[in-house]
Amino acid sequence: MKNKKIFALLLALLFILPIVMACGDGDKTNPDISGGGISGNEETEEVSDPNARINKKDNLPNDLNFDGQEIRILLPLLNTMDYPEKSTGDIVNDAVYDKNTRVQERLNVKFSYGELPRGGDWSGALDDMKNMFLAGDDVYDLVSMSLAYCTYGSVTTVFYMEMQNMPYLDFDQPWWNKGSMLDISHDNKTIKYLVGEASLSSLAYAGAVFYNKNMYNDVYGDPDSLYGIALDGKWTFDYLSEKCKGLYVDVNGDGVADGDDQYGMTFEWWTFYNILCGAGDARRSSRDSDGIIQIDMDLNRLLTFCEKMYDLCYNNIGVDYYPGTAPLLTPLYLNRQMVFYPLYLHGAMGFRAMDDDYGILPLPKIDETQKEYKSLININTSVLCVPYTCKIPETVAAVLEASAAEGYRTVTEVYYEVALKTKYSRDDYSGQVIDLVNSTSYIDFLTTYVNHLNQSAFIVHQVVSQNKNTDLMSHYTKNENAYKTSLDKLITVLTEGIV
Repeated sequence: MKNKKIFALLLALLFILPIVMACGDGDKTNPDISGGGISGNEETEEVSDPNARINKKDNLPNDLNFDGQEIRILLPLLNTMDYPEKSTGDIVNDAVYDKNTRVQERLNVKFSYGELPRGGDWSGALDDMKNMFLAGDDVYDLVSMSLAYCTYGSVTTVFYMEMQNMPYLDFDQPWWNKGSMLDISHDNKTIKYLVGEASLSSLAYAGAVFYNKNMYNDVYGDPDSLYGIALDGKWTFDYLSEKCKGLYVDVNGDGVADGDDQYGMTFEWWTFYNILCGAGDARRSSRDSDGIIQIDMDLNRLLTFCEKMYDLCYNNIGVDYYPGTAPLLTPLYLNRQMVFYPLYLHGAMGFRAMDDDYGILPLPKIDETQKEYKSLININTSVLCVPYTCKIPETVAAVLEASAAEGYRTVTEVYYEVALKTKYSRDDYSGQVIDLVNSTSYIDFLTTYVNHLNQSAFIVHQVVSQNKNTDLMSHYTKNENAYKTSLDKLITVLTEGIV
């Protein structure tokens, strides 16, 4: 154990040392998260590792100067994760704030922010955004919204510019997630939603499984043994289900499994729908020869997934599943009423005051034949897009490239290595799992537009949670035409720009 602590300390020093070195004299050649940053292609003295993120240059011209141009950014609410209003002393907040400041100084632009009139009202905010675009007024130059705001209710995709051929943007750079941008494109080529390191939320909204190590140890012993199972690729729904059975305790002694008892895992329809449905490798769509998305379901694999989830939800004494109204889960987890908690990585921020130790595991595989773990990035992740009313799209494109590049150089490691791996997790293994979750996370077209596609992305949830059976084949036969017809209509909307 002593050697593990020393090793962890050395790793922390490796991540923190470049930041400390950069803080001394304001030297622009070795910037830190609150300093000058690297301004693209200007000549700089390389730090010791030429492959370090801080040394990765972008291809923006050195002499870009937009003469104080205002960049008007629409947010769902002011003071978001990606556009904080001020420096607060929090390491992540300040890294993002300083990144935005450096981009403005480098390009000589000024950010201003506005929010949706009813930002806290989900349905109202969607209507506000659609009505604003329909009016055709040049009000904002950049939109930073969750995919849900852009696609779940009104399909506002038609109001955004295509960005794949825009000057200054280089989607082959490591700070852009080109694969995800194409995955949420109907034709595998049109890019309207930008996903990358200009935003932190694509990592924050990847799903994982947190677990209470003290409670696990009380029943099964060494809680770190689960890391070995996961990293060996053997962490499956069957394995999780079996462990949950032994963790049930009838706390109130009434002989009935109820909300006062202790469970191996508690979850509700929302977690099933948004997190667990994205864990498996069961195919639901594919692309035709022109790259157009189409319904194409691996029904045998989906049936296997249905059977695993049905047993977990209804045949396991150690699992408390709520298909309808449910209590808040985080208080149950903090109150030691469940051991395993499926949640987004960002949820770890709520565990900082937790007395017990906790660990982080990937979402389980359907079975061991699944080649890799999968983590669906929820549509609450933020994307960046340029409204068709914008009069300065090339300026905005330069801002987006500079923001993503600077985020890659100075923000991601602060959030990922210093905050998420160190501040919010408590052992030497969680970092490996977070790496694993990050490397296997993805965005899915059917999920992105789920509300317009008869919930076809979540057919397993429809069968298990709504129908309360495993008869996937008959459910698919009954709904196949509706799935395909709704997709055809959506593609027509996206292709022809129909409102």
